[in-house]
Amino acid sequence: MNGAGRELVQEIYEDVDRRDTHHAYMVRLDDEPVALFQTYEPTEDRVSHCCEVREGDIGVHLMLAPAAGGRGPDSAGP
Repeated sequence: MNGAGRELVQEIYEDVDRRDTHHAYMVRLDDEPVALFQTYEPTEDRVSHCCEVREGDIGVHLMLAPAAGGRGPDSAGP
């Protein structure tokens, strides 16, 4: 998604929202969005054209926001 404009990202996730085979979840920490977790059925995705997909496979994307304010597992912050 690097370089994708706001309109393209909105279009992509509106498409995800319409599908029964794709799901996206916003992950929040202290009410701030910190990640997007996405699951999908590879048989219903273009990834199936790139690699072998077996019954029961689940696709996953995890996109993390940049670290801000020194919070995280390696920080001494709250």
